Amino acid sequence: MATLGQDIRYALRVLGKNPRFTAIAVLTLAIGIGANTAIFSVVNSILLNPLAYSAPERLVAIFTHEMDKGETRNATSAADFLSWSERNDVFDNMTAARPWAPVLTGNDRPSQPPGLKASVSLFELLGVAPLLGRTLVDDDGSPDGDRVVALGYGLWQQNFGGDAGIIGRVLKLDGESHTVVGVMPEGFRFPPFWASEAMIWAPLVVGPDAATDHSRSLRIFARLRADVSLKQAQANMDVIARTLTEDQPRTNTNIAVNVEQLREPVVSGVRTSLVALLGAVGFVLLIACSNVSGLILSRAAGRRREIAVRAALGAGRARLVRQLLAESVALSMLGGAAGLGVAYAGVDLLVRLAPGEIPRLDEIGIDLVALGFTLIVSVVAAVLFGLFPGLQVRLDRVSQTTISDTIRNDRANP
Repeated sequence: MATLGQDIRYALRVLGKNPRFTAIAVLTLAIGIGANTAIFSVVNSILLNPLAYSAPERLVAIFTHEMDKGETRNATSAADFLSWSERNDVFDNMTAARPWAPVLTGNDRPSQPPGLKASVSLFELLGVAPLLGRTLVDDDGSPDGDRVVALGYGLWQQNFGGDAGIIGRVLKLDGESHTVVGVMPEGFRFPPFWASEAMIWAPLVVGPDAATDHSRSLRIFARLRADVSLKQAQANMDVIARTLTEDQPRTNTNIAVNVEQLREPVVSGVRTSLVALLGAVGFVLLIACSNVSGLILSRAAGRRREIAVRAALGAGRARLVRQLLAESVALSMLGGAAGLGVAYAGVDLLVRLAPGEIPRLDEIGIDLVALGFTLIVSVVAAVLFGLFPGLQVRLDRVSQTTISDTIRNDRANP
Protein backbone atom coordinates (compact mmCIF):
# COMPACT_ATOMS: atom_id res chain seq x y z
CA MET A 1 0.00 0.00 0.00
CA ALA A 2 2.86 2.35 0.84
CA THR A 3 4.46 1.58 -2.51
CA LEU A 4 1.18 2.38 -4.30
CA GLY A 5 0.96 5.73 -2.52
CA GLN A 6 4.54 6.45 -3.48
CA ASP A 7 3.78 5.61 -7.11
CA ILE A 8 0.80 7.94 -7.17
CA ARG A 9 2.70 10.83 -5.55
CA TYR A 10 5.54 10.38 -8.01
CA ALA A 11 3.07 10.20 -10.91
CA LEU A 12 1.49 13.51 -9.87
CA ARG A 13 4.94 15.15 -9.65
CA VAL A 14 5.81 13.91 -13.13
CA LEU A 15 2.53 15.20 -14.56
CA GLY A 16 3.00 18.54 -12.79
CA LYS A 17 6.42 18.96 -14.42
CA ASN A 18 4.84 18.52 -17.87
CA PRO A 19 1.83 20.86 -17.78
CA ARG A 20 1.40 21.07 -21.56
CA PHE A 21 1.30 17.30 -22.00
CA THR A 22 -0.97 16.92 -18.95
CA ALA A 23 -3.42 19.59 -20.14
CA ILE A 24 -3.74 18.07 -23.63
CA ALA A 25 -4.19 14.54 -22.27
CA VAL A 26 -6.71 15.61 -19.61
CA LEU A 27 -8.74 17.61 -22.15
CA THR A 28 -8.78 14.67 -24.57
CA LEU A 29 -9.92 12.28 -21.84
CA ALA A 30 -12.47 14.78 -20.48
CA ILE A 31 -14.22 14.91 -23.84
CA GLY A 32 -14.32 11.12 -24.16
CA ILE A 33 -15.33 10.41 -20.55
CA GLY A 34 -17.74 13.35 -20.38
CA ALA A 35 -19.56 12.36 -23.57
CA ASN A 36 -19.93 8.78 -22.32
CA THR A 37 -21.19 9.91 -18.91
CA ALA A 38 -23.72 12.31 -20.44
CA ILE A 39 -25.16 9.71 -22.82
CA PHE A 40 -25.12 7.02 -20.12
CA SER A 41 -27.07 9.38 -17.84
CA VAL A 42 -29.72 9.71 -20.55
CA VAL A 43 -29.83 5.94 -21.13
CA ASN A 44 -29.92 5.22 -17.40
CA SER A 45 -32.73 7.70 -16.72
CA ILE A 46 -34.90 6.62 -19.64
CA LEU A 47 -34.19 2.91 -20.11
CA LEU A 48 -32.80 1.58 -16.84
CA ASN A 49 -34.34 3.48 -13.93
CA PRO A 50 -37.64 2.00 -12.72
CA LEU A 51 -40.80 4.03 -13.25
CA ALA A 52 -41.67 6.21 -10.27
CA TYR A 53 -44.57 4.12 -9.00
CA SER A 54 -44.96 1.46 -6.33
CA ALA A 55 -43.60 -1.94 -7.49
CA PRO A 56 -43.44 -0.75 -11.13
CA GLU A 57 -42.35 -4.18 -12.39
CA ARG A 58 -45.92 -5.43 -11.73
CA LEU A 59 -47.63 -2.62 -13.64
CA VAL A 60 -48.83 -3.47 -17.13
CA ALA A 61 -50.58 -1.81 -20.04
CA ILE A 62 -53.16 -3.83 -21.97
CA PHE A 63 -53.74 -3.15 -25.65
CA THR A 64 -55.94 -4.54 -28.38
CA HIS A 65 -54.45 -5.75 -31.63
CA GLU A 66 -56.25 -6.15 -34.93
CA MET A 67 -54.66 -9.37 -36.19
CA ASP A 68 -54.99 -8.46 -39.87
CA LYS A 69 -53.21 -5.12 -39.32
CA GLY A 70 -49.74 -4.14 -38.17
CA GLU A 71 -50.69 -1.88 -35.24
CA THR A 72 -50.31 -3.63 -31.90
CA ARG A 73 -51.03 -0.94 -29.27
CA ASN A 74 -54.61 0.12 -29.86
CA ALA A 75 -57.24 1.38 -27.44
CA THR A 76 -60.16 -0.74 -26.30
CA SER A 77 -63.86 -0.24 -25.67
CA ALA A 78 -65.80 0.28 -22.46
CA ALA A 79 -67.64 -2.98 -23.10
CA ASP A 80 -64.41 -4.98 -23.41
CA PHE A 81 -62.92 -3.23 -20.36
CA LEU A 82 -65.88 -4.34 -18.25
CA SER A 83 -65.57 -7.90 -19.54
CA TRP A 84 -61.83 -8.01 -18.88
CA SER A 85 -62.34 -6.66 -15.33
CA GLU A 86 -65.01 -9.24 -14.50
CA ARG A 87 -63.41 -12.31 -16.11
CA ASN A 88 -59.67 -12.03 -15.39
CA ASP A 89 -58.07 -13.77 -12.43
CA VAL A 90 -54.52 -12.42 -12.81
CA PHE A 91 -54.81 -8.72 -11.85
CA ASP A 92 -55.25 -7.06 -8.47
CA ASN A 93 -56.52 -3.90 -10.09
CA MET A 94 -57.52 -2.78 -13.58
CA THR A 95 -58.24 0.81 -14.59
CA ALA A 96 -59.26 2.64 -17.74
CA ALA A 97 -58.44 6.16 -18.92
CA ARG A 98 -59.15 8.48 -21.80
CA PRO A 99 -57.73 11.92 -22.69
CA TRP A 100 -59.52 15.00 -21.45
CA ALA A 101 -58.74 18.64 -22.19
CA PRO A 102 -61.26 20.80 -20.29
CA VAL A 103 -61.45 24.55 -20.66
CA LEU A 104 -60.58 26.01 -17.26
CA THR A 105 -62.28 29.34 -16.55
CA GLY A 106 -63.15 31.43 -13.53
CA ASN A 107 -59.64 32.65 -12.70
CA ASP A 108 -57.30 35.28 -14.08
CA ARG A 109 -55.86 33.00 -16.75
CA PRO A 110 -58.33 30.82 -18.67
CA SER A 111 -56.56 27.79 -20.06
CA GLN A 112 -57.07 24.31 -21.44
CA PRO A 113 -54.78 21.98 -19.47
CA PRO A 114 -54.23 18.46 -20.81
CA GLY A 115 -55.83 15.93 -18.55
CA LEU A 116 -57.23 12.48 -18.13
CA LYS A 117 -60.52 10.94 -17.10
CA ALA A 118 -59.64 7.73 -15.32
CA SER A 119 -61.08 5.01 -13.11
CA VAL A 120 -61.08 6.11 -9.48
CA SER A 121 -58.73 3.21 -8.67
CA LEU A 122 -55.95 4.74 -10.79
CA PHE A 123 -53.92 6.23 -7.94
CA GLU A 124 -54.37 3.10 -5.81
CA LEU A 125 -53.05 1.13 -8.79
CA LEU A 126 -49.94 3.30 -8.94
CA GLY A 127 -49.38 3.48 -5.19
CA VAL A 128 -48.72 7.24 -5.32
CA ALA A 129 -49.94 9.47 -2.46
CA PRO A 130 -51.05 13.07 -3.05
CA LEU A 131 -49.06 16.07 -1.90
CA LEU A 132 -52.23 17.74 -0.60
CA GLY A 133 -55.72 16.42 0.06
CA ARG A 134 -56.70 13.03 -1.31
CA THR A 135 -56.93 11.16 -4.57
CA LEU A 136 -60.09 9.82 -6.19
CA VAL A 137 -62.31 7.40 -4.24
CA ASP A 138 -65.15 5.05 -5.13
CA ASP A 139 -67.94 7.55 -4.50
CA ASP A 140 -66.35 9.96 -6.99
CA GLY A 141 -66.99 7.52 -9.83
CA SER A 142 -70.72 7.11 -9.42
CA PRO A 143 -72.94 8.68 -12.11
CA ASP A 144 -74.71 10.87 -9.54
CA GLY A 145 -71.57 11.70 -7.52
CA ASP A 146 -70.03 15.14 -7.11
CA ARG A 147 -67.66 16.28 -9.85
CA VAL A 148 -64.13 16.33 -8.45
CA VAL A 149 -60.59 16.69 -9.80
CA ALA A 150 -57.01 16.13 -8.70
CA LEU A 151 -54.46 18.65 -9.93
CA GLY A 152 -50.91 18.08 -11.13
CA TYR A 153 -48.14 19.97 -9.34
CA GLY A 154 -47.30 22.06 -12.41
CA LEU A 155 -50.89 23.21 -12.96
CA TRP A 156 -51.23 24.01 -9.24
CA GLN A 157 -48.13 26.18 -9.38
CA GLN A 158 -48.78 27.85 -12.73
CA ASN A 159 -52.48 28.62 -12.42
CA PHE A 160 -52.99 28.86 -8.67
CA GLY A 161 -49.61 30.06 -7.40
CA GLY A 162 -49.11 27.01 -5.20
CA ASP A 163 -52.03 28.06 -2.97
CA ALA A 164 -52.12 25.62 -0.03
CA GLY A 165 -55.82 26.36 0.39
CA ILE A 166 -56.71 24.96 -3.03
CA ILE A 167 -58.38 21.87 -1.51
CA GLY A 168 -62.14 22.33 -1.62
CA ARG A 169 -61.99 25.13 -4.14
CA VAL A 170 -64.55 24.93 -6.96
CA LEU A 171 -63.26 25.27 -10.52
CA LYS A 172 -65.20 25.78 -13.73
CA LEU A 173 -64.21 23.10 -16.24
CA ASP A 174 -66.07 23.12 -19.54
CA GLY A 175 -68.60 25.34 -17.81
CA GLU A 176 -69.32 22.83 -15.02
CA SER A 177 -68.33 23.07 -11.37
CA HIS A 178 -65.63 20.66 -10.12
CA THR A 179 -64.23 20.53 -6.59
CA VAL A 180 -60.47 20.15 -6.11
CA VAL A 181 -59.83 17.20 -3.79
CA GLY A 182 -56.07 16.75 -4.17
CA VAL A 183 -52.75 17.92 -5.58
CA MET A 184 -50.26 15.35 -6.82
CA PRO A 185 -46.56 15.61 -5.90
CA GLU A 186 -43.96 17.30 -8.06
CA GLY A 187 -42.61 14.99 -10.73
CA PHE A 188 -45.70 12.80 -10.85
CA ARG A 189 -46.55 11.85 -14.45
CA PHE A 190 -49.20 9.47 -15.64
CA PRO A 191 -49.41 7.95 -18.08
CA PRO A 192 -45.70 7.96 -18.96
CA PHE A 193 -46.52 7.47 -22.66
CA TRP A 194 -49.45 8.61 -24.82
CA ALA A 195 -51.17 11.53 -22.95
CA SER A 196 -48.00 12.09 -20.93
CA GLU A 197 -48.55 15.82 -20.34
CA ALA A 198 -51.72 15.27 -18.28
CA MET A 199 -51.97 17.81 -15.44
CA ILE A 200 -55.52 17.24 -14.19
CA TRP A 201 -57.43 14.03 -13.42
CA ALA A 202 -61.16 13.46 -13.06
CA PRO A 203 -63.19 10.28 -12.47
CA LEU A 204 -64.14 8.25 -15.51
CA VAL A 205 -67.82 7.59 -14.90
CA VAL A 206 -68.92 4.22 -16.24
CA GLY A 207 -72.64 4.59 -16.99
CA PRO A 208 -75.30 1.93 -17.54
CA ASP A 209 -74.71 2.02 -21.30
CA ALA A 210 -71.01 1.08 -20.99
CA ALA A 211 -71.72 -2.62 -21.59
CA THR A 212 -72.89 -1.79 -25.11
CA ASP A 213 -70.26 0.88 -25.85
CA HIS A 214 -67.89 -0.67 -28.41
CA SER A 215 -66.09 2.52 -29.46
CA ARG A 216 -62.39 1.96 -28.83
CA SER A 217 -61.21 5.02 -26.90
CA LEU A 218 -59.89 3.67 -23.58
CA ARG A 219 -56.35 2.85 -22.49
CA ILE A 220 -56.17 0.07 -19.92
CA PHE A 221 -53.67 -0.33 -17.07
CA ALA A 222 -53.44 -3.07 -14.46
CA ARG A 223 -51.33 -4.46 -11.65
CA LEU A 224 -50.30 -8.11 -11.73
CA ARG A 225 -51.01 -10.23 -8.71
CA ALA A 226 -47.91 -11.05 -6.72
CA ASP A 227 -47.89 -14.72 -7.77
CA VAL A 228 -48.68 -14.11 -11.47
CA SER A 229 -46.11 -13.73 -14.24
CA LEU A 230 -46.49 -11.64 -17.36
CA LYS A 231 -46.71 -14.83 -19.41
CA GLN A 232 -49.55 -16.16 -17.26
CA ALA A 233 -51.41 -12.85 -17.55
CA GLN A 234 -51.07 -12.93 -21.33
CA ALA A 235 -52.42 -16.49 -21.45
CA ASN A 236 -55.42 -15.53 -19.32
CA MET A 237 -56.24 -12.51 -21.48
CA ASP A 238 -55.90 -14.65 -24.64
CA VAL A 239 -58.61 -16.95 -23.31
CA ILE A 240 -60.85 -13.98 -22.52
CA ALA A 241 -60.27 -12.50 -25.99
CA ARG A 242 -61.28 -15.77 -27.66
CA THR A 243 -64.41 -15.95 -25.50
CA LEU A 244 -65.37 -12.39 -26.47
CA THR A 245 -64.86 -13.25 -30.14
CA GLU A 246 -67.33 -16.11 -29.76
CA ASP A 247 -69.82 -14.02 -27.73
CA GLN A 248 -69.57 -10.81 -29.77
CA PRO A 249 -68.31 -11.72 -33.27
CA ARG A 250 -69.49 -8.44 -34.79
CA THR A 251 -67.22 -6.29 -32.63
CA ASN A 252 -64.45 -8.67 -31.53
CA THR A 253 -63.55 -10.82 -34.52
CA ASN A 254 -59.78 -10.72 -35.21
CA ILE A 255 -59.20 -8.70 -32.02
CA ALA A 256 -56.31 -9.99 -29.92
CA VAL A 257 -55.01 -8.65 -26.62
CA ASN A 258 -51.43 -7.73 -25.74
CA VAL A 259 -50.22 -7.46 -22.13
CA GLU A 260 -46.94 -5.55 -21.72
CA GLN A 261 -44.99 -4.24 -18.78
CA LEU A 262 -45.78 -0.54 -18.48
CA ARG A 263 -42.15 0.33 -19.13
CA GLU A 264 -42.23 -1.25 -22.59
CA PRO A 265 -44.46 1.23 -24.46
CA VAL A 266 -42.64 4.05 -22.68
CA VAL A 267 -39.17 3.20 -23.99
CA SER A 268 -39.67 0.97 -27.03
CA GLY A 269 -39.64 3.88 -29.47
CA VAL A 270 -36.28 5.23 -28.31
CA ARG A 271 -34.43 2.13 -27.03
CA THR A 272 -32.59 1.28 -30.28
CA SER A 273 -31.52 4.88 -30.91
CA LEU A 274 -30.22 5.39 -27.38
CA VAL A 275 -28.26 2.12 -27.33
CA ALA A 276 -26.74 2.99 -30.73
CA LEU A 277 -25.80 6.45 -29.44
CA LEU A 278 -24.17 4.94 -26.35
CA GLY A 279 -22.15 2.62 -28.61
CA ALA A 280 -21.09 5.56 -30.77
CA VAL A 281 -19.74 7.60 -27.86
CA GLY A 282 -17.97 4.46 -26.67
CA PHE A 283 -15.91 4.66 -29.86
CA VAL A 284 -15.21 8.32 -29.06
CA LEU A 285 -13.67 7.16 -25.77
CA LEU A 286 -11.58 4.53 -27.57
CA ILE A 287 -10.27 7.19 -29.95
CA ALA A 288 -9.44 9.45 -27.01
CA CYS A 289 -7.57 6.60 -25.27
CA SER A 290 -5.69 5.85 -28.49
CA ASN A 291 -4.63 9.48 -28.80
CA VAL A 292 -3.46 9.69 -25.20
CA SER A 293 -1.63 6.39 -25.60
CA GLY A 294 0.21 7.86 -28.58
CA LEU A 295 1.13 10.93 -26.53
CA ILE A 296 2.54 8.72 -23.75
CA LEU A 297 4.54 6.63 -26.24
CA SER A 298 6.06 9.69 -27.89
CA ARG A 299 6.93 11.07 -24.46
CA ALA A 300 8.40 7.77 -23.29
CA ALA A 301 11.24 8.11 -25.77
CA GLY A 302 12.45 11.12 -23.80
CA ARG A 303 12.31 9.24 -20.51
CA ARG A 304 14.77 6.46 -21.35
CA ARG A 305 17.45 7.89 -19.09
CA GLU A 306 15.04 8.05 -16.14
CA ILE A 307 13.80 4.50 -16.76
CA ALA A 308 17.36 3.17 -17.20
CA VAL A 309 18.49 4.75 -13.93
CA ARG A 310 15.47 3.37 -12.07
CA ALA A 311 16.18 -0.09 -13.49
CA ALA A 312 19.85 0.12 -12.51
CA LEU A 313 18.79 1.01 -8.97
CA GLY A 314 16.84 -2.25 -8.77
CA ALA A 315 13.41 -1.54 -10.21
CA GLY A 316 12.13 -4.68 -11.94
CA ARG A 317 10.06 -4.80 -15.08
CA ALA A 318 6.81 -5.11 -13.15
CA ARG A 319 7.76 -2.11 -10.99
CA LEU A 320 8.42 0.07 -14.04
CA VAL A 321 5.18 -0.94 -15.72
CA ARG A 322 3.27 -0.30 -12.47
CA GLN A 323 4.75 3.17 -12.24
CA LEU A 324 3.61 4.01 -15.75
CA LEU A 325 0.16 2.61 -14.98
CA ALA A 326 0.03 4.80 -11.84
CA GLU A 327 0.67 7.81 -14.07
CA SER A 328 -2.10 6.63 -16.39
CA VAL A 329 -4.52 6.24 -13.47
CA ALA A 330 -3.69 9.72 -12.15
CA LEU A 331 -4.16 11.15 -15.63
CA SER A 332 -7.48 9.35 -16.10
CA MET A 333 -8.78 10.50 -12.69
CA LEU A 334 -8.01 14.09 -13.65
CA GLY A 335 -9.70 13.46 -17.00
CA GLY A 336 -12.68 11.92 -15.23
CA ALA A 337 -13.05 14.91 -12.89
CA ALA A 338 -12.93 17.30 -15.84
CA GLY A 339 -15.25 14.95 -17.74
CA LEU A 340 -17.92 15.38 -15.06
CA GLY A 341 -18.05 19.08 -15.90
CA VAL A 342 -18.40 18.18 -19.58
CA ALA A 343 -21.12 15.64 -18.66
CA TYR A 344 -23.20 18.13 -16.64
CA ALA A 345 -23.06 20.65 -19.48
CA GLY A 346 -23.80 17.90 -22.02
CA VAL A 347 -26.84 16.59 -20.14
CA ASP A 348 -28.26 20.10 -19.82
CA LEU A 349 -27.73 20.69 -23.55
CA LEU A 350 -29.25 17.32 -24.51
CA VAL A 351 -32.38 17.94 -22.41
CA ARG A 352 -32.87 21.41 -23.90
CA LEU A 353 -32.39 20.23 -27.49
CA ALA A 354 -34.21 16.88 -27.23
CA PRO A 355 -37.51 16.47 -29.10
CA GLY A 356 -40.55 16.69 -26.86
CA GLU A 357 -41.69 13.16 -27.70
CA ILE A 358 -38.72 11.57 -25.91
CA PRO A 359 -40.12 10.06 -22.68
CA ARG A 360 -38.98 10.86 -19.13
CA LEU A 361 -37.02 13.97 -20.14
CA ASP A 362 -37.66 15.63 -16.79
CA GLU A 363 -36.06 12.63 -15.00
CA ILE A 364 -32.71 12.88 -16.81
CA GLY A 365 -29.78 13.83 -14.58
CA ILE A 366 -26.44 12.70 -13.24
CA ASP A 367 -27.04 10.52 -10.18
CA LEU A 368 -24.89 8.17 -8.09
CA VAL A 369 -25.15 5.47 -10.74
CA ALA A 370 -23.79 7.88 -13.37
CA LEU A 371 -20.99 8.94 -11.02
CA GLY A 372 -20.08 5.29 -10.51
CA PHE A 373 -20.12 4.82 -14.28
CA THR A 374 -17.70 7.75 -14.62
CA LEU A 375 -15.33 6.18 -12.11
CA ILE A 376 -15.42 2.82 -13.90
CA VAL A 377 -14.90 4.44 -17.30
CA SER A 378 -11.95 6.42 -15.93
CA VAL A 379 -10.28 3.27 -14.61
CA VAL A 380 -10.93 1.38 -17.85
CA ALA A 381 -9.53 4.31 -19.81
CA ALA A 382 -6.39 4.26 -17.66
CA VAL A 383 -5.84 0.58 -18.46
CA LEU A 384 -6.60 1.09 -22.17
CA PHE A 385 -4.19 3.94 -22.78
CA GLY A 386 -1.64 3.04 -20.10
CA LEU A 387 -1.09 -0.69 -20.58
CA PHE A 388 0.30 -0.63 -24.12
CA PRO A 389 2.95 2.05 -23.43
CA GLY A 390 3.85 0.17 -20.24
CA LEU A 391 4.39 -3.05 -22.20
CA GLN A 392 6.44 -1.17 -24.76
CA VAL A 393 8.76 0.05 -22.03
CA ARG A 394 9.09 -3.49 -20.76
CA LEU A 395 10.00 -4.68 -24.24
CA ASP A 396 12.54 -1.88 -24.66
CA ARG A 397 14.47 -3.05 -21.59
CA VAL A 398 16.13 -6.04 -23.25
CA SER A 399 19.20 -6.53 -21.05
CA GLN A 400 21.18 -5.18 -18.11
CA THR A 401 24.13 -4.54 -20.46
CA THR A 402 22.01 -2.14 -22.51
CA ILE A 403 21.04 -0.26 -19.35
CA SER A 404 24.66 -0.03 -18.17
CA ASP A 405 25.74 1.31 -21.56
CA THR A 406 22.98 3.91 -21.37
CA ILE A 407 24.13 5.08 -17.93
CA ARG A 408 27.79 5.32 -19.08
CA ASN A 409 26.74 7.35 -22.11
CA ASP A 410 24.67 9.65 -19.90
CA ARG A 411 27.65 10.20 -17.57
CA ALA A 412 29.96 10.87 -20.51
CA ASN A 413 27.45 13.29 -22.09
CA PRO A 414 25.59 14.92 -19.19
